Amino acid sequence: MSQNEEYRYVSAARANKKKKTGLKIGRVLLVLLLIVGVLVAAAAITWKLLSNTITETYIKQDQAGQLVETIVETPDEYKGDWVNILVAGVSNNPDDLDYPEEYNGVGMTDIIMYVSYDVKNNKVSVLQIPRDTYVGNDTSVGHVSTGKINALYGSGKYKETDPISNLAEVVQQQYGLNIDYYATVDIAAFTEIIDLMGGIEMYVPYDVWDDVGNRIDKGTHRIDGATARWILRQRHCYAQADIQRMETQQYFYAACFQLFKTCSVSDLTGHVLPVVAYRVNTDMPFETMTSLAMSMMRLNGSDIYITKLLGGATMVNGQSVFVVNPERTAALLNDYFRPYGDPVPAAELGVPTGVAAPVEIADTGKYLINIIVE
Repeated sequence: MSQNEEYRYVSAARANKKKKTGLKIGRVLLVLLLIVGVLVAAAAITWKLLSNTITETYIKQDQAGQLVETIVETPDEYKGDWVNILVAGVSNNPDDLDYPEEYNGVGMTDIIMYVSYDVKNNKVSVLQIPRDTYVGNDTSVGHVSTGKINALYGSGKYKETDPISNLAEVVQQQYGLNIDYYATVDIAAFTEIIDLMGGIEMYVPYDVWDDVGNRIDKGTHRIDGATARWILRQRHCYAQADIQRMETQQYFYAACFQLFKTCSVSDLTGHVLPVVAYRVNTDMPFETMTSLAMSMMRLNGSDIYITKLLGGATMVNGQSVFVVNPERTAALLNDYFRPYGDPVPAAELGVPTGVAAPVEIADTGKYLINIIVE
């Protein structure tokens, strides 16, 4: 046998051995793949069951209802890069209402915010909408006509089934904003969560007081839940009423953000989630909630911009209302709440015309980091 033949013979033997070894490895890999497949399937089923359970337990739509089909979501080409959420703090306590005799059990939205999350760039813009914002003459609490946005939730055509759509339709029509999801929060949630967390440290930018002797001075305080709720609701002690109250609320949100960033998993699951289960209504799927929460955990104070509608106060039909300046507001919305797509000019906003404020507020928008360090 020549050297080449011997070499070929040895090579064939080795190839045969490798072939048998390869078959064994292939069988092992196949078994491993099957095991992995079973585990993945089991995990997927478990996750689905868990998400369904959590959705049924923690995500309710029985009070706020659904966003009706006419509400326009983020365009398909920007889905996943941009999420817009309408948030409303709902007061269901008759003692909190301006017209308790007209309380209809649905509640009023004294805290309204539009949250635009630029997922692609991990930036958040928050628009505060004054409770007294004038939206027209067709809003009322019982027989009291107010024209204010906070009365829409319980007074519009969807009040019996989908009250959140009363608010969402006007926000969309008057400000040209897309809405993907909503979240309504019973204002009592603030009290409960803060107490469960042992209080919260908050800078109060103005002296706050009421007519029955309660008072908290300007400065940094550690406050309990009842005090926080009281501060959030006070406005008659301010020269600019709801405008200064919203500025005070910005400091509360900054304090909550700091508290959230220091929360442990046990704090979230043991304290926050049970209150959310009872006090929050939303149409956001569980998977979306968890995904957004994971993304937002990476945010810092320089990633969150908070501002409010621009305009001023005046009297309409005997009511003190906040009138929106369409030109200034259009520019604000285009700069911070339309990261993708085309700007919307003032002429295309649907805000009421023929009413103007004699004096308008300055643009007081800030990044959260600037609120925290003040």
